[in-house]
Formats: sequence, C-alpha cells, structure tokens
Amino acid sequence: TAVQLHMMMHRHLQTLHGLRVVMDANRSGATSAVGAMRPPVNFQRRDTMVRILNGWSADALAKCVDRFSRIALDTRAQPAIAPDLLTMAFLAVSLEARRMIRN
Repeated sequence: TAVQLHMMMHRHLQTLHGLRVVMDANRSGATSAVGAMRPPVNFQRRDTMVRILNGWSADALAKCVDRFSRIALDTRAQPAIAPDLLTMAFLAVSLEARRMIRN
C-alpha cells in the first residue's frame, strides 16, 4: 500500500541521513560507516548503500527526509491524496539523485 511504501522509504532515507552525518562528523568513508552498522547491512545491499552515501550530501538527504515527514502529516489530514503525494516525492528524490550524480 501507499502507507507501507512511504514508511519504508522514510526509514531508508533516515538511515542514510544518519550514516552520512556520522561520516561527516568522523571524517570517515562510506564503507566504514556501512560496515559499522548494527544490525549489519545485507551483503547484497552493502555496495549500493556505499555508492549512495558517496553520492549524496547530508543536506540533500535531510531535505528528502523532511519531504517524507511532511507527506506523513499531509496524508493523515487527507488520506485520498497519499498516492499523488508519494508519486511527487519519489519523483523529487529521483531528480535530486540525478543532480547529485552530476555534481
């Protein structure tokens, strides 16, 4: 459902943001940050997470987390528009990802 998809993406973005903040604070690499996660990241996801963390800034991830937090509030007020809001949010994250890759 749209609610489950929203919750999964929000949690994923929060995890990435937290890792990126730790990386910046400790001046460590993405590989060591992902390797230090508990519970550990599945080996099939590890390289993808490292690549994402290397490509995104903490500020950009914070903006995405904030966008998904606002969607949670908006969909509680108007549940019928949840799919549309999620579509727009995923599009915005995709565009931001493309922008981060180009920089």
